Amino acid sequence: MGLASEEQKLEKMRLYWPELGSKHEEQWDDCAPPGPVRQSREAQNVTRLEDVQSVYHQYIDGIMPPTLVTDEWRQMFLEVVESVCDEAATQDKEDEHFRVPMCHELGHFIKYADGVEDPDFPNSGICPFEPAFPIGVPEYAFPDHPAVLALPAPDVSVSREWLKEYLQSYILDESFIDGTLDRDLEVKVGFQTGLGSHREYDTWYSTYLYCRRSDDESDDESHDETLKD
Repeated sequence: MGLASEEQKLEKMRLYWPELGSKHEEQWDDCAPPGPVRQSREAQNVTRLEDVQSVYHQYIDGIMPPTLVTDEWRQMFLEVVESVCDEAATQDKEDEHFRVPMCHELGHFIKYADGVEDPDFPNSGICPFEPAFPIGVPEYAFPDHPAVLALPAPDVSVSREWLKEYLQSYILDESFIDGTLDRDLEVKVGFQTGLGSHREYDTWYSTYLYCRRSDDESDDESHDETLKD
């Protein structure tokens, strides 16, 4: 009757989920996080399209597991963010004396998640928000795993320098700020924290910003002098 076979259905679905029904053996080391391992194995074993709805996905609840898993790592992260933001903000000659405060709210966020993402990412208009950047140590996110217990402590100092260089390269330039963000926000400094695409075109962005909000949009000289993030 010309109906598509299960394999043909899965072939079309692989445009969105490449591992479905692939049946190839994935190699994982002992420290691999359990979420991606389970997702990969279940997806590869799918034989019918209707089984896809029961396949586990690591972002099914929208949470990206935290990888900055100790107080030392999170404090390092906040200190570097503060330092890089201050360095960038002082380049503003008209307002070079203000300081960007350390954001403790961000510290609370990264304690429980690296970021959030809409589970329906192929069709979603909601961009992921990933403020932690790829700086954490994924295998340390599962400290009770026997293989993790045998690992040496991660070197925070090395990651500190790497994070500084990474953040400096992701600071938003004036053209992005002027062309993308709301005019009622006086942005002092910020980073791009997520990118959403549709048909291979960049469509949505998420950002982490330090800015001032004008008390009166009609009066450019009237500002709340408290810096907000």
